[in-house]
Amino acid sequence: MSSTTYLLEDICFTDQNNGWVVGGCGTIRHTINGGIADGEEFIIQNPKFNIQCYPNPFLKKTAIKYTLDKQSLVLLEIFDIKGQKITSLVNEKQYAGKYQIEFDASELPAGIYFYSLKTSQGKQTGKMVLMR
Repeated sequence: MSSTTYLLEDICFTDQNNGWVVGGCGTIRHTINGGIADGEEFIIQNPKFNIQCYPNPFLKKTAIKYTLDKQSLVLLEIFDIKGQKITSLVNEKQYAGKYQIEFDASELPAGIYFYSLKTSQGKQTGKMVLMR
């Protein structure tokens, strides 16, 4: 079992055994045996903003939409299945409101990717599937 000292924030399983856990500082953990955790508790944060990715699955481009309740420094990043950062789509101060950012993945191979939105209100991570 691999351990981490970072807060784990989201869990996604594609079937009974295969799953991912994402957390602070770009932490991404993968399991192929169902994620046996020896009784440890995982803490899931519920940030005060809404984020969604549409369409998902997608072929070349998708839109990541989110709403900020207040002004905040915003960091929106994309990671591959191995936890490697692909790109930063946003890294700036933004005012309260609704935002839509286009992610062009036409140069990337098909697969599972993760988007991560960090603000002063918290952090939320989601999965997106690029198809060919």
